[in-house]
Amino acid sequence: MILRISVVHGLLLAVLLQTAALVWMIIDRSLILTQGAEVRLKAQPVDPRDLFRGDFVVLNYEISWLGPEVVGHNHKYRANDTIFVALRKQPDDLWTAVSAYPSYPSDDKQSVIIQGRITSSKARWRARAGRLQSPPCPDPCYGVRVSYGLENYFVPEGEGRSLEKLRNQSRIEILAAISDNGHGAIKALIVDGTPAYVEPLF
Repeated sequence: MILRISVVHGLLLAVLLQTAALVWMIIDRSLILTQGAEVRLKAQPVDPRDLFRGDFVVLNYEISWLGPEVVGHNHKYRANDTIFVALRKQPDDLWTAVSAYPSYPSDDKQSVIIQGRITSSKARWRARAGRLQSPPCPDPCYGVRVSYGLENYFVPEGEGRSLEKLRNQSRIEILAAISDNGHGAIKALIVDGTPAYVEPLF
């Protein structure tokens, strides 16, 4: 009997912990969306659909590839390293990467800092039709590829394919919110200057 009660208590505790973790994730995301600094990033859909999870668009960004002008020609970054990327607003209202750091740069007050994870530490720049890239640099030109946790964006069922078809016809951007510690969340997907989908807070 005592053993059975202990098992029940253990299961209840596990459920409570999982529920608390889920609630915290929702609250944390809502805080980022409501209090984070807003940046607009140029994006392009890569893969529009996952049949098991519903429609979503896989996004690639200009800041997904950081060239030597951002990370330095002799950078020490490796795959899976954390990287903090300084973003600054440009005349066209889009934000681009201007520098990168291995730890949060508390002394950089002019930029919005976003945290990412390096997926490739020696990515070679190549000009490919229809792909986003940083401005050309001398050959050979090596940089890093970075994931920011903003690459997957869920859209209403059936809309993923239509966005995929727009990739060569429309200007696609995302409005992201960046927290003080560099974590980002997508607030809206913008097509030709008009919000197409806006994320709910909950």
